[in-house]
Amino acid sequence: MVILQELLSTLLQASEKSWKGQLNEEKLKGELRALKNQLYTCSQSYSKDSVTRILMEMEDQKQTYEQKAREAVQKLLEEKLQAEQELQVTQRTLTVTENNCTLWKEHYDTLKADWSETVSRHTELENKLYVLQNELQWADTQNDQLQQALHNLERERTDLYSRIEALQLDNKLKMERVSAMEGTVFAKGSTGSVMSEVTQ
Repeated sequence: MVILQELLSTLLQASEKSWKGQLNEEKLKGELRALKNQLYTCSQSYSKDSVTRILMEMEDQKQTYEQKAREAVQKLLEEKLQAEQELQVTQRTLTVTENNCTLWKEHYDTLKADWSETVSRHTELENKLYVLQNELQWADTQNDQLQQALHNLERERTDLYSRIEALQLDNKLKMERVSAMEGTVFAKGSTGSVMSEVTQ
């Protein structure tokens, strides 16, 4: 937009300069026509010498005006050429800018597509993370339950070992009692045989 505004401003300036140049040229032509009319009027009312002098003065003025007109036209042509060159430079700049704009638009479209893909990927990863968090929470729950079950088994094992030790101790005591009882019976039996032999 800035380049287009500069281009429009350049064209307006060139147009204004051209218009002013045309006005100056028309003004000079009008002055020349007025001088010619004045010359004709003077030629009708003055003597030959006066007319010759006036003609020479008017010829000088005419040449001066023509020189100014040529300079004005030359300046106008130079300004027109400069405006055309500026217009060409502006057009080339505009072309380059349009190409850059196209490239930036393509780059923007690419970034927009990448961003959309990134957002989709992020959403997908968030969903996967949510699933993994749920699975981890379930695994933690299962782990807690297994830890509780293991603790219960450890406690049951400890109770079983305690009962086994108690049973082993009780069995040992019972064996000692049985052994002691068997020893007492054997001793009684032996005493009875000796008494029997003595009696006989």
